[in-house]
Amino acid sequence: MSEPLDSTGTRGSFFGRIPRIGWFAIAAAVAIAIAGMVIAVNVSNSGGSAGAPGPSDSPVPTATIEPTISTPTSSPITLPTPAPTIPPGEVTPIPEATTPLQGTGAVDENVFFTVTNVEAVQGEAVGPGEVAGPSVRFTVVAANNTGASVNLGNTVLNAYYGDDETPASPLSGPGVQAFPTALEPGRQVTGVYVFSIPTDQRGAVRLTVDYSVETPILVFEGPAPA
Repeated sequence: MSEPLDSTGTRGSFFGRIPRIGWFAIAAAVAIAIAGMVIAVNVSNSGGSAGAPGPSDSPVPTATIEPTISTPTSSPITLPTPAPTIPPGEVTPIPEATTPLQGTGAVDENVFFTVTNVEAVQGEAVGPGEVAGPSVRFTVVAANNTGASVNLGNTVLNAYYGDDETPASPLSGPGVQAFPTALEPGRQVTGVYVFSIPTDQRGAVRLTVDYSVETPILVFEGPAPA
């Protein structure tokens, strides 16, 4: 069966055959669909991420963890007690043992020194700083009556003259002979020492023998020949 012709003499299209009320229904359906899409988009944008709180959400309190610092304990340090110092006034010096210029002195019970000869000589200058001139030569004998060797290497002899005990300068001659380093038991040895002493200062002469820091200094004193 053929379509009827419209007023223009042409056959009507599909849309032309839809009643006017149908157009209203279609428009309403389209509007509802668009409105639904808009609402869905707004809801999606306002929702954000699932874990982010909204404006009305209360913030979740955060617990504050304060570290616990333990103070190490240590044992007290004990400092050593310093040794007490002895004032110089309380040090007891070893007394000198004084004998005549030509005599015998003992540094202990078994070691002896004896000045056997004192004579005037003309001193000889050999070493640096020495000045030749009128001098006194001392002959000293060391005796070891112990049962062991004794050390003479640290023995020092010095001479002084005058009331002020002026130190006399040692000279290298004539005939100087120092003590050996060791003295065997039951033996004796001779040492010869020369000191420059003015002839007018020989009324009071002192010869000292310092054998050890642990023994007294032997002092031989008296007039020496001019």
